Amino acid sequence: MTKLLPKTLAKISSPINGEISVVEQFGKRKIIVGGLTQSGPMAEEVWEAGIKFLLQRRAEVARAPSILILGLGGGSLAKLLNKQSFSSNQYFPKAKITGVEIDPLMIELGKKYLEMEKIKNLKIVIGDAEKFIEKIATRDGEFFDLIFVDVYCGDQVPKNCETEFFLQNLKKILTQNGMIVFNRLYFKNHIFEAKNFLDKLKKIFNDLANKKVLTNLLIFAKN
Repeated sequence: MTKLLPKTLAKISSPINGEISVVEQFGKRKIIVGGLTQSGPMAEEVWEAGIKFLLQRRAEVARAPSILILGLGGGSLAKLLNKQSFSSNQYFPKAKITGVEIDPLMIELGKKYLEMEKIKNLKIVIGDAEKFIEKIATRDGEFFDLIFVDVYCGDQVPKNCETEFFLQNLKKILTQNGMIVFNRLYFKNHIFEAKNFLDKLKKIFNDLANKKVLTNLLIFAKN
């Protein structure tokens, strides 16, 4: 009976994200920030639907050798990228994954409660996504085949990760046939915000598609 009730495994206060909780229910663990699930089964469900949609549209993306995750959180997306698919192959079997996360406490919780340390080929960078992208775009000359943008502090996207400057820098570090996937909340006032963001993307990227999953909107952009 106790497995049916949610059990709080940890609750901490972050100077970046505010209150962060780790909750276990039905044998599954999730990280909750600002009342929203940031990592765990629900986050994996959203991303798995997005990955399948992506591979249906662009099967060659499965060979992507280099993947960037902005907003690594507790590692749910990175873990999913290592997951075995129905064909008995990983979704991205040869990919090297770079995960950028501004809140070190999220990384600590991911390692302690969500088995983040078991994720293969994952390089973790603690830092601001916008500054990380600017550095690569202007100096490093590094490129990525697939970029996932999931930069939330609670239920808000940092303003510096919505500017034209940030989006143009993202475009600069994307390979010729690469793809960027943006995750946006899509309920109540977030619908209006997501639509405004989509209008902004239309001015920068030539090819856009989107898919609604649960209360999220995934936006797929390519050059």
